[in-house]
Amino acid sequence: MPISFTRYDSGVHTHTVLEGVIELQDILGYLEDLTALIDKDSMENELALIEVRDAKLRGFDFRSVRRIAELSESKADLLKGTRTAVVADGRLAFGLVRMYISIRDPRNYDFRVFKSIAEATAWLGEEIGGDVVATSRAGRAEDR
Repeated sequence: MPISFTRYDSGVHTHTVLEGVIELQDILGYLEDLTALIDKDSMENELALIEVRDAKLRGFDFRSVRRIAELSESKADLLKGTRTAVVADGRLAFGLVRMYISIRDPRNYDFRVFKSIAEATAWLGEEIGGDVVATSRAGRAEDR
């Protein structure tokens, strides 16, 4: 899977990088893998940074963005109180993330898109770091 994430015990708690060719199933699988790792009680005030800078998005349209929003809504209890910053410097990725933001329910968690990591981490108020507690490779979450 061309999506990898690292979980930290402090600062930005989850750092995700999308690279290579990304399709809808990759995003849906990533959301399932990530939420399977996370304890519902520990998510309050969770910070996440997602980088979509070197990814080639294939086959995305309104229906696929809607499916991602629906899956996110099904995890709403888990995501409550979280803040996620997405860095998308390409026009297509930036536009798709803005579409997602416009159709999702904004009550449960805060989700914004930025053009640079500096803007994103400034909004989050934290840098990437801390001790690594889990990583994923090839779509499989592995505890360290």
